[in-house]
Amino acid sequence: MSEDRYSGIRLIDWIGDSGREMIKKSSCTIIGCGALGCASSNLLVRFGFGSLKIVDRDFVELPNLERQILFDENDARMMKPKAIAAAEKLSSVNSEVRVNGVVTDVNSGNIDKILADCDLVVDGTDNLETRYLINDTCVKHKIPWVHGACLSSSGMSFNILPGGPCFRCMYAVAPELGRTPTCETEGILTSVPQLVGAIQATEAVKIICKSENISRRLIHVDLAAGTFEAIAVERSESCPACVKGHFEYLGKERTSSAVSLCGRNSVQIVPANETTVDLKALEKKLKTVGDVSHMGYLLNFKKEGHELVVFPDGRAIVRGTSDIGLAKSLYSRYIGN
Repeated sequence: MSEDRYSGIRLIDWIGDSGREMIKKSSCTIIGCGALGCASSNLLVRFGFGSLKIVDRDFVELPNLERQILFDENDARMMKPKAIAAAEKLSSVNSEVRVNGVVTDVNSGNIDKILADCDLVVDGTDNLETRYLINDTCVKHKIPWVHGACLSSSGMSFNILPGGPCFRCMYAVAPELGRTPTCETEGILTSVPQLVGAIQATEAVKIICKSENISRRLIHVDLAAGTFEAIAVERSESCPACVKGHFEYLGKERTSSAVSLCGRNSVQIVPANETTVDLKALEKKLKTVGDVSHMGYLLNFKKEGHELVVFPDGRAIVRGTSDIGLAKSLYSRYIGN
């Protein structure tokens, strides 16, 4: 296709022809394709990045359509993995961009591979642990990343550049479980992630173009109050990551885990070791005990008022409960230990 599609951004004085070439040659990884990831990647593909990698562990459900703009009712009906659905939509918007959808749970065992040869990372996650992991990896390898978060009517964006300040300068220690509000308890205004995602995408372009206008402040918006603030963030001299070079989240051994998913009556189960599940064989086994369907990218099994959505990497999302103990029990009973 003609380069004319980028004529608008070429006229921006801090982008121009040279900036457009930088964007074209750059690769960006978006980790998490919920509301924020959808919003930012929808813009990044239109800016014409050379390649985009969309990484997400989840599948599309009907309630996602309220604010996750890349998905539609057919995606929800098919329970399509978000990374695959997003890659398909983004490729149809701009075929000049190499878009790769990766269906996986980001952890200390795979994040180096995920971010290999990446020029920039954009945060679309919904949990602190993954953000700490992104921060450790990006600080260690000197990869810039753009943090974003939304809750209720508010949201924020912050550029984390080599040399700091970094995410752990702001949050040295993760808050105790149950002490912080979540989207499940506070909700999210549909328009907030669209605005924060736009800020993230714009800052990503500034970083790639080496603009003098890269924000070094945390940008906080509150759409209910109609406020927009730029807040200074100082580098902590005791920061374990960008000052001391101690990357404890990268050093964590991978163990089996279970986590209640934000805004959902569901629990994700992640096996301790990397594995591959033969979904067709599992379908055959489970047919004798419940309602099961193999949907290509995943397997859906219903039993005892609960639903297990199983991925080829052994992960499962147990729907119909937020009880981690019950979810683990169902996984062990029907999928295995």
